[in-house]
Amino acid sequence: MFIKEEYNQSLRAAIQKQIEAVFSLHRLMMNVSEERLFERLKDLCHGQAKLYCTYKDMIDSIHPSEQEKRIATRENSLGAVKVQETLSGDTAEAKCLDVSLFGMRLLVDTAGDINAGSKFNMWIDMLDKDQSMRKTGIVKWTQKMDDTRYQCGVQFV
Repeated sequence: MFIKEEYNQSLRAAIQKQIEAVFSLHRLMMNVSEERLFERLKDLCHGQAKLYCTYKDMIDSIHPSEQEKRIATRENSLGAVKVQETLSGDTAEAKCLDVSLFGMRLLVDTAGDINAGSKFNMWIDMLDKDQSMRKTGIVKWTQKMDDTRYQCGVQFV
């Protein structure tokens, strides 16, 4: 029988593995030149991303977040994001973890120049919805996750 902390830790680990699986498939898909294989990998990536959203929705219903100051409802969603800082032109890769009408939460491997107030152009491939979009946003907050990963909240402008 799990105690609550072991249960939460196990759920977080399962979610992290699902995220890694989706983005590994996406990396593989983006490096395939044969169209038929590309389409099959795309379908698989899409299905795995939808499965992540189902898991995350279930976990969020069991362990709801503290009350947040949001204008619009946040939706669990996975996306591959290319960000470009508007002043320097520097680019980086990020992962979208959730999205709302007015913004998204990103996971990045290095903080670099991603600071509150930074403005970015973003090219977003929503992996669970099979759609792409281009947005501009301002970083509203950043948080260190561990030694190499950061998350940040971006408000669309």
